[in-house]
Amino acid sequence: MSLASLQEAIERAPRGSQCRKDLLRLLDAMSAGEEGTKSEGVLKSVLDLRRIGSQLEEMEAIARQSTEEPDALQKKRLERAPTVVLDPGHGGNEYGATSEGLRESHLALELAKRAREMLREMNPEIEVYLTRDGDYRVSLEQRAELANAAGADVFVSIHLNDAKGEIRRGGVTTFVLDASNDARLLERAARENGISIEEVSELSLLLASFDRGARVSASLRLAESLQRSTLRGGRSVLPHLHDRGVRRAAFQVLIGAKMPAVLLEASFLNVPEEREALRTERYKRALARGITRGILDYLYPAE
Repeated sequence: MSLASLQEAIERAPRGSQCRKDLLRLLDAMSAGEEGTKSEGVLKSVLDLRRIGSQLEEMEAIARQSTEEPDALQKKRLERAPTVVLDPGHGGNEYGATSEGLRESHLALELAKRAREMLREMNPEIEVYLTRDGDYRVSLEQRAELANAAGADVFVSIHLNDAKGEIRRGGVTTFVLDASNDARLLERAARENGISIEEVSELSLLLASFDRGARVSASLRLAESLQRSTLRGGRSVLPHLHDRGVRRAAFQVLIGAKMPAVLLEASFLNVPEEREALRTERYKRALARGITRGILDYLYPAE
């Protein structure tokens, strides 16, 4: 990175932001001829944020190209058989949440495979793809790129939740991509994104700077359908499963998606009742059925 391009990046960064401070630190190091390992780490962080910003700009440009309402666009898409992409979170050496022998990456894959089969059974015309169908790593960027390449109408990233320390009750949560200043959600997004809380805050600032109303609206409808149906499925086994609702957070896996996209946290691994239920075929089948029904209800809303 040249000094000129670095200075240009500093001018574009929001005043007072952590991103601008990191860029200024890097400029100081480069000017002093001390660009070492630490500076390279700062540079990587900054470049990651700039790449994310470029993805957001591309998303906004796509949204501006159409003057049609989201409902009209959905009807147009459904003139052909819809395409659904299910994204089992983590994989490979990225286990996600773990608890007493259970791994989030394994459970997410199992739920995704079950939901794929149920979708195909309920509507054989639907095209269903997984971002991974084995225990291997797929980058956050590649997941959205796979959905875009498939021409997906729906993107659902499937995860299991956990929390630091003791938690009184777990439950089901569905997220849409949007800015958030909730400390717990920032921490959760940081862990999922593999970046610091400060970097997630920067990402939230970038999200807040774009008018993404139509896209957020469509994703919210998908999230509400998925939340309602997954909760209903889970409660068929655990009647008191908590409804944590639909929330907004800066999950990086959703950024590049050019279609309604949500992240589902289907249960908590560190809540004993939910963890033990996740060991059973009955509960996993119920959650997968809920995911399936939520997607179908979104794609084919009742008149």
